Amino acid sequence: MLTPGDTIMGMSLAEDGHLTHGMALNMSGKWFNVASYGLDANKDIDYDALQKLAEEKKPKLIIAGASAFALRIDFERISKVAKSIGALFMVDMAHYAGLIAVGEYPNPVPHADFVTTTTHKSLRGPRAGVTSMPRPPHGHAYLMRWLNALALEDLFRAVDGCVKDRGINGDRSPSESVNNKG
Repeated sequence: MLTPGDTIMGMSLAEDGHLTHGMALNMSGKWFNVASYGLDANKDIDYDALQKLAEEKKPKLIIAGASAFALRIDFERISKVAKSIGALFMVDMAHYAGLIAVGEYPNPVPHADFVTTTTHKSLRGPRAGVTSMPRPPHGHAYLMRWLNALALEDLFRAVDGCVKDRGINGDRSPSESVNNKG
């Protein structure tokens, strides 16, 4: 879907974004050219500036999601920006998944080309990740080949930076993790 050197857009880490969405010290910031969007004077996403930046930089991927942003993200609006420039739209909902699951936060699935989350943050499950792609841009067969290649190369552990083997192997339950502070 992307090639190293392609341009991506994500919320600036300095403005409540997530380090995996293009921060220079993360693999995403090393592999891709990054254009970061930010917040307006009211501490909401500056959607107008996001639109202008997308039109100027023409990223192949726009990422929504954050680790410290407290307001609601307008997934539909960002999706329209992505579609207007021919970009893919990905939502990382790891920090909101629990709220989305109980209907307290907007559901990004109808608007995104693909959605990612973890099971161990707000869902308090075992350490794992989930990718949902209801409409794969290159078809389901391509998606399966791509995911299999990533798994075979052990790429998930190489770029995540926080996955621990014991979580992958399922050696600890969520309650053990909480009781043992780790």
